[in-house]
Amino acid sequence: MSMTFPGPLDKDELIAAYEETLRAFPHATGRLRRKGNDWTVSSISDLTMKLGPSTRGVPLTFATTSEPWNHYHYPAEYPVHLMGTVAIDLTRTFDTAYDEPMLRCKVTYCPTSNETIIAWSSSHIIAFIYHFHHIWSQAYQGKKPLFGPPTYEKYRTTPADEHVDNPDTAGFLANHLLHLKTLYPIEEWVRKATAALASTVEVDLLFTAHQIQQLRLVADFSSASGATSAQDALSAYLITTLNRVLDVPITRVSSMLEYRGVRNPPSLPPSAWCIPGLHAVGNAIFHAHTPPQGLTPTEAASIGTVARTIRASITAAREYAHIKRVVAVSEPIWRRQSKEALEHQFWPGEGEGRFVFNGMPKADWSASHFGYGADKARAVMYGSFAGYASIFKALPVKQADGTWATDPKVNVNDPDTNGRKANAAAKNPNDGALRLFVRVPTAMRDAFLAAVAGDLMSRRIWAFHRRLLGL
Repeated sequence: MSMTFPGPLDKDELIAAYEETLRAFPHATGRLRRKGNDWTVSSISDLTMKLGPSTRGVPLTFATTSEPWNHYHYPAEYPVHLMGTVAIDLTRTFDTAYDEPMLRCKVTYCPTSNETIIAWSSSHIIAFIYHFHHIWSQAYQGKKPLFGPPTYEKYRTTPADEHVDNPDTAGFLANHLLHLKTLYPIEEWVRKATAALASTVEVDLLFTAHQIQQLRLVADFSSASGATSAQDALSAYLITTLNRVLDVPITRVSSMLEYRGVRNPPSLPPSAWCIPGLHAVGNAIFHAHTPPQGLTPTEAASIGTVARTIRASITAAREYAHIKRVVAVSEPIWRRQSKEALEHQFWPGEGEGRFVFNGMPKADWSASHFGYGADKARAVMYGSFAGYASIFKALPVKQADGTWATDPKVNVNDPDTNGRKANAAAKNPNDGALRLFVRVPTAMRDAFLAAVAGDLMSRRIWAFHRRLLGL
């Protein structure tokens, strides 16, 4: 991931703020170590930054480049001139001889455009990099953190392991932890990944705030339960649009969630297992799957039905009892995988007829703006898989008149470009715009883009409710 800022950053102050941030994240300076079946983070002797590549400390690299940087699209690969040595070799993460940092960062200044790009990669064990970057930004500005520091409390108790030799556990695994069901030999994993990337292409789409509002209205009108979120509606639109061009329709959807910070039941006894707090370190990501029987062709073509089904799966997955069982079933699987990481890996995609969403539309990355203002900081994600989509807030873009907006085509005086009078007085009439980043089969790319363009230009997808509202 990287962030771009419209000007330089002071190197000495940046390093000082980085050191201050690492005092709240001391484990980020360590290394993963395994003794038998136990994994620990081995600390090093100091928190000093190592400028440039290093196997000790936390590498913080500074560079200057004259190469162009595309503001508006998510690049297919890590830009070498921006990332450099930032990328971590994930295939060696669990190698006991792997003496590499769990956090890397590179700061690149572009004199031709007067921009600074901060790019980094990290291990999930560090905690949420979102919090790390915000704390770093606040420290650079001499302000108090927007978030609390990471916490290291242990579970009060651990759910009893459930193993797949139990038929009931095997059923739960197949229905709710489908992505953990199969460990593939690393050679097969590489073949699958290579084939998936070779047969698909990345597509980056911008949906304005008004378009998102329209999609939500369509989803609510065509859903008996109503009240869908922006992410639900946009996810459902993508599924129904892909189903118009794919040979094998998508009937099952998975949503990547985080259980850190989910509320524990108020009557939970002191001896019971509890969900870790929002700032707890470690990976706390799991999937919410729609029902195993899948959607019917009619259901898979309805934005409202797909949105409602996705929302129901997320709501059910966030229940305490479900999360507790996810931990009980997945922990033994992850322990096994950690022993075999150099020989076997899980496959991030879930096969034909299935699709995965990793959505963070509420995550305000631009708040970590290092003093340039939230309306001028741009966060860009890298990497994707086949059958996988990411949803993020739209990137702010500098306009010809020097102002900034999340959509360079906004005209507040033109209702057809999302500038209705109700939004005309807003500082940013497109606040709430979202970007959808997805890989689609190369052979279907043109048909998919044509379908999206036809919807947005003709407004066919919301023709029904426009009549109801008299628009």
